[in-house]
Amino acid sequence: MSIDAQPAQRFSDPRQLLESKVSPESLRAYLDRYSWALESEGKVIACIGIVPLWPGVAACWGLFSDAALQHPAMLFRFALAGLSEAESKLNLRRIETTAPREHSKAHGWLEHLGFAAEGIARAYGLDGSDHVHYARVH
Repeated sequence: MSIDAQPAQRFSDPRQLLESKVSPESLRAYLDRYSWALESEGKVIACIGIVPLWPGVAACWGLFSDAALQHPAMLFRFALAGLSEAESKLNLRRIETTAPREHSKAHGWLEHLGFAAEGIARAYGLDGSDHVHYARVH
């Protein structure tokens, strides 16, 4: 499975995201339980996932193609359904995430999903960019 990420989420070497000692089996088990893919015309156009941090708290991530961005209502319903399912299944009181500081569309979208900005994470990105830290708290 692959996704052609939107320009704001492209990296020069995607392996940077997985440079750890995670086995393929562990990664597959995690992905099967805590991630969701949105398909259109037989292609994956968006992926979202939850990483439990400790009881009641998780981090979330998302990867969206240009094609996904052409369907904002469908993308919103997909993301909201995934967040709601994770909150229910894992009894979450807090889900957190970040977005690059200069990616204003991501900020509006996260706020629309019920996240609130909490502060700036300086030099947080793979490229050393600043990110805005968000949380969705129930």
